[in-house]
Amino acid sequence: MDYLFDTFYHIFSYHFKLIKVYDYNNWDFEIIIYFILIFFSAFLEEILFRFIPYKILVNDITIKDVTVVSLFFSLFHLFNPNINIIGLVNVAIAGVFFSLIYLKSNSILVTSFIPAFWNFSIGCLLGSNISGIKVISILEYVPKKPFSLSGGDFGFEESLITSLFFLISCVFLYRLKPNKFKKK
Repeated sequence: MDYLFDTFYHIFSYHFKLIKVYDYNNWDFEIIIYFILIFFSAFLEEILFRFIPYKILVNDITIKDVTVVSLFFSLFHLFNPNINIIGLVNVAIAGVFFSLIYLKSNSILVTSFIPAFWNFSIGCLLGSNISGIKVISILEYVPKKPFSLSGGDFGFEESLITSLFFLISCVFLYRLKPNKFKKK
């Protein structure tokens, strides 16, 4: 397991010079509790912002609907600590990504697992804030300037690297067949 952390540290600290990792913290019971809480949080968000809206819309789902639902998802995060425009836009893009996963899989559990895994990875494993909220983590993450690349106080979700990741993922998912929404 130390090899994985050392590799991550080397790539992001020495190669890209985007973060500094001060210390490794030990795994303990609290991190398991955080995973459970993060999963339930993601599950509730997915019910509110994917399951309910798309069950109401049923077969008449358009790209415009996905965009509107994703903007509501982003606005839900508007009062998180340290929010900024890049973080808000990235949450909206992530909303499109999660919507596409839900519309492709038709599974609220699959759709819930993806943001839970994302939040757990960046928060509890890497030490980044999760949408501005600090959680217990194994690594102590300190973003370096430029924050637009490494993420700032909002967390890695504030990074333009995250923007690119989610945009490419959205294009990939959209092109997968079958689509459950109409192009209007």
